Amino acid sequence: MSTPINQEDTIQNLVDLIKKFSKCKGNIQEKIDTINYMGEYRVNRDILKTTLAGKKMTTWSRSKNKEIKEAAKRVLNEWKTQIKGVNKSSGSSGKSTRSGSTQSQNKSLSEKGAEEKGLVHPDSVVPDDSKPNSNSSEDENEGKDDETKSPEDEEDYDEFILNNETEDKVRNGIRKGLEKLLCKSNENPKKCKALSIKIENSVVLRLGTHLKEYTNKCRSIIANLQRSDEFRSKIINGIFTPDDLAAMNPRDFLEDSLKKKRAKKETRIIDSKRSDYILANSKIKEGMYTCEKCKSKKTTFYEQQTRSADEPMTTFVQCLMCSHNMKF
Repeated sequence: MSTPINQEDTIQNLVDLIKKFSKCKGNIQEKIDTINYMGEYRVNRDILKTTLAGKKMTTWSRSKNKEIKEAAKRVLNEWKTQIKGVNKSSGSSGKSTRSGSTQSQNKSLSEKGAEEKGLVHPDSVVPDDSKPNSNSSEDENEGKDDETKSPEDEEDYDEFILNNETEDKVRNGIRKGLEKLLCKSNENPKKCKALSIKIENSVVLRLGTHLKEYTNKCRSIIANLQRSDEFRSKIINGIFTPDDLAAMNPRDFLEDSLKKKRAKKETRIIDSKRSDYILANSKIKEGMYTCEKCKSKKTTFYEQQTRSADEPMTTFVQCLMCSHNMKF
C-alpha cells in the first residue's frame, strides 16, 4: 500500500523549485536538475492546481533546448501516470479505461507524431493550452513565457474557472469575498470570478502554505477593496496585476490622498519628539528674562513645581541665542 502524500510539504517544495528555475537564467544544467527534483515528488490534481506546476512543466516541455524539453516531458508523463493511478484506486473505472487507451495510443506513436496530435501533454495533468508559437523567446526569457494565458485574452472564463477549482473551504471563502467586491465595479460576473481566482492563486504561489501570512495578505486586499473605489478600479483595469497584489506592501494599497495624510501625520509625530523643535520652528522674540551668559533678552521659559506645595514654583529659562539654561 502506497504511503499518503504529504500535501503541505509537497506544495511548498514545488513552489520553491519553480522560483529556483526562474532564477537559473542561462544555466541549462541547473534547470534540468530542478525539473528532475520536481519529478521526484508524488502529486495529485489539487497540488498541481495550487502550485501551477503542471502548467509550468508544460511550458518547459516546449523549450527549444532539447534536454530541458525531454526532462519536462518525462516528468509530465510520470505525473499523468500517478494521477491515473489515483483515479483507478478511487473506483472511477470508466475514466481509467479511457485514460489507459489514450496512454497506449501515445506509446504506439512516435514522438514527432505525438506532438503533432497534441498527445504529449496529458489533459489530466494540465489544462489544454494553445500550440506554441514558432517564434517563441529563448530560454533566458522563459520566466516571462511561463505565465499562463489570462482569461481576459481568451475570453474563456468557464474553462479557466473549471481548471482552477479547489475543495479548500478557506480558499473558496476568500475567492467569494474578492468576487463579491470586484463585482461592484464590473458588470461581468465571470470576469470578476476569474480575476478573484487569479489574485488568490498569486497569493498562494508567493506565500506558499504559511497560513498566517496568507490570511493577513488576503484580509488586507479585501479591506482595501471595501473602502476604496480607486483601488478596486485599478485592479479591474489591470493597473495592479494579481502578481503585484501578492508582492505589494499593504501601504501601497492606499489612495494617494490617504498616503499624503499618513505621511504628514508621521512627520508631525517625528517632529513632536525633537527636543529642539520649538527652537527650530518658532520665531525668535524678546522674553521676560535676560541671559546671564550673552546678555540677550531672546529667551523662553516655563515653570514647574519642584519643591513642596507651600514653596514657589521653579522657573526654567533657556536662551534662544546661545542655548544657555538658567533656573530661578
